[in-house]
Amino acid sequence: MLYTNWIPRAIYEHAQVTGDVQFLIAQLPGMIHMYELWHDQYDNDTHLYFRTPVLDSQEYSLTGYLTAGPNGGTVMQWNSLENNYTILLDGPPTYRPNFNAYMVAGARSIAAVFDLVGDAENAQDWAAKADALYLSMRSQLFDEDLQFWVDVVHETGLKVKGRQLQGFFPFRLGVGTDDEYVRGHERGLDNEGFIAPFGPTTLEQRSPYFTASKNVTYCCVSEKAGAVLFRTS
Repeated sequence: MLYTNWIPRAIYEHAQVTGDVQFLIAQLPGMIHMYELWHDQYDNDTHLYFRTPVLDSQEYSLTGYLTAGPNGGTVMQWNSLENNYTILLDGPPTYRPNFNAYMVAGARSIAAVFDLVGDAENAQDWAAKADALYLSMRSQLFDEDLQFWVDVVHETGLKVKGRQLQGFFPFRLGVGTDDEYVRGHERGLDNEGFIAPFGPTTLEQRSPYFTASKNVTYCCVSEKAGAVLFRTS
């Protein structure tokens, strides 16, 4: 698989809407197979999943801006020859709250299907897998200062101090619904946060790295901005 996804969770949600339990049960082997395809993205030390942001459907992520500058530091100026533009576009391998939430939700869904078929042992094993991953998320991907889920760079452990839209994704999947994790979400719901005229931005507008258009023609973006000096102080 290339892009991260929450297909096992979507299959489970589909059955909740349609009531087609037999279809859901029939998909159980496929749900497990799809979940296990991500094993090579699992880190045995942090007990988290990692992926480059571009393969998590977010090119030019904040993580890239904080690691693609001179000597692997922050990008200070868009057109600097010292920038690593591959890292800026793709981002480095990163533990991301949305991807890990997909996996928590997937494991919970598989556990629920095992419970439906009366396989208590496997249901318990998959629920424990989900709980362990969620515990790792809570301890490493939630920033107490921001009260928000954030990225952490895989190789260096750099915690990305900034709110990105994907920090809301765990809540959509029923992950991180405890009050202590939900209350910080409202801080991004203003005109300096994610609220914009045509839908939410992928990065808070109060961030020094926010730009109204991307700095290069790529993918679905048609405008090209000039040199940008970022306000990093």
